[in-house]
Amino acid sequence: MKSIVKASELEKILENIFNENKNKRIIVIGTTCSGKSTIVKKLAYARDMDKEIFPLLSKEEIDYVCQEPWTREIGEKMNQFVRERINTIPGKPLFGTVCVDADLVVFLKLDKYLLEERCDLRNVNIINAVNMQDTIENDVYQSNIEYITLNIYDDSKFQIYTCGIIEESLNCTKILDNISSYIIRKRVVDMPMEKDGLLVGVDRKWTENISLSV
Repeated sequence: MKSIVKASELEKILENIFNENKNKRIIVIGTTCSGKSTIVKKLAYARDMDKEIFPLLSKEEIDYVCQEPWTREIGEKMNQFVRERINTIPGKPLFGTVCVDADLVVFLKLDKYLLEERCDLRNVNIINAVNMQDTIENDVYQSNIEYITLNIYDDSKFQIYTCGIIEESLNCTKILDNISSYIIRKRVVDMPMEKDGLLVGVDRKWTENISLSV
């Protein structure tokens, strides 16, 4: 199952999933900067995989899994440590980066532009974050465990999205020219469950004064 989710609504959506699956062992996994730690702090019944696994590792093991650049081999070693030493518990969702034995996996997949922004804010290596997200996604799909993928995008900015090929007859060029001074980003992107198109981010405070009709 896959869903498109606003970043601002992620916590509420996760709580709904947990309430609907109280008797299941649930893991919530995502790359660095995907918002796991923030949500764990707000949910008394949630567990943080990192806080539980690192006290169980030796100094040598910690040095190995924390080295940079992050590689698939490092990820596989961390997976081994977690799978050997951490158990999932019904009613206590486990947040982390490793796909361990569970009844349900919730995969937090960030839009690449949102991931870039969060990595910039936290001074995190974007290549490491992307590589980790790709590895996690592959592990989830090969796990044979029931999963839910939440495709998360940034809804803090107004977004205009036109499906398919941008044609002059749609008058899109004129619209973009009119708001060009307010454009935050303009790129051809892959939108989940949609065709390629043009994504334009516009600061919300300007939207009331801009006509977007075609």
